[in-house]
Amino acid sequence: MSPRRADASVGVAIVDAAAEIVAQDGPDGLSTRALADSVGSSPMAVYTHFGSIGAIRLAVAREGLARVRHRMDALGESRDPVADLTAMCLCLAAFARAEPHLYRLAFGQSADAPARDTVQATLEPLRVAVSRALAAGRLRPPGTDVARLLFAAVHGVLVSPVPPADDAALVRLLRALIVGFGDQPARANRSMRRGRVRSAGLLIPPAA
Repeated sequence: MSPRRADASVGVAIVDAAAEIVAQDGPDGLSTRALADSVGSSPMAVYTHFGSIGAIRLAVAREGLARVRHRMDALGESRDPVADLTAMCLCLAAFARAEPHLYRLAFGQSADAPARDTVQATLEPLRVAVSRALAAGRLRPPGTDVARLLFAAVHGVLVSPVPPADDAALVRLLRALIVGFGDQPARANRSMRRGRVRSAGLLIPPAA
């Protein structure tokens, strides 16, 4: 194995170890010593790859976004865009419950948070589902960025001081938003049931 390839593998191992530490202890649990011990390296090697703890936090936040996108992509696309956007919002909630520290780091507002365009790229499947729902006439809010409003509402619930333990409150919020954006209540109910079934079957395993 070439030194360059070995160095790359160490960098990946550091990010994986850092993500595990964040998942268990939060961002404040990160230290070069803990990371070095976890990957069997030295603190100097950690700094060689990333330069600072802030850079490691940023790498971990990007890893969190990659895991969210992996889950959304795993859903695929059905013929029902409202079911799809429901499943994606529930996918986001599942990740936030499974890895709350990583979720907050990935979608946070700190100096170590990913750039806005990186976050937007992660949420592209949600934007596409909303665009399809608009094109199908299911949603009809003129001049409104529905995808951004949906994410803002869901995110606000997930980072609240007492986040919901299950999807019930989130589903009620989503239904109110979807119907408020123009969908028929009975049709929204059917689509959201489909979305819940789809998300329940695909979102338990973590991203590989």
